[in-house]
Amino acid sequence: MGRSDWIIKRLFLNRRGFTITELLIVLALLSVVLTFGYNAFGFMNTSFVYGESRSNVQREIQTASNKITSELRNAVRVSNTAFGDENQYYHIWTDSSKSLRLETLTRTGAITASTNLCNQDVTAFSCAISKDQAYKLTFTLQGKDDNMANVYSLSSCVMLNNVTQGTTLSNEIFYTKP
Repeated sequence: MGRSDWIIKRLFLNRRGFTITELLIVLALLSVVLTFGYNAFGFMNTSFVYGESRSNVQREIQTASNKITSELRNAVRVSNTAFGDENQYYHIWTDSSKSLRLETLTRTGAITASTNLCNQDVTAFSCAISKDQAYKLTFTLQGKDDNMANVYSLSSCVMLNNVTQGTTLSNEIFYTKP
């Protein structure tokens, strides 16, 4: 009979069982491992929720920026006041509930269509027109999530292909399309 056979017989034929001290040690070690596992899971879950919220804010602000860019690129007139001499014009602004809005208006100022450009709160929207070789509009959007933990700011510049004169802008844009 070899040494390994003797160890196996001793382990399996000894029917005494475990002592209370051995069981307490195993339970203590198991509780430590489970505590670390639970804390790690909580940390990972919190990190995931934070990252998802940050990603949503960035996606919404980027989408709104892309929409503003596509709307204004071929604008004919851009101003900070409404046009009274156009049959139809457009207005981009932030309302009191911090929603970025795109509205289609008639000559009388009646709203014929209204679209929310961003599902997140837009905490800042500013724009300015400058001229180097052509007129360009620079705008900044800043949004935040519901918990105000994630703030994302995006600046972009749009070349205004059809604009022939500049104006001073602030936090809203009126424009016409060709």
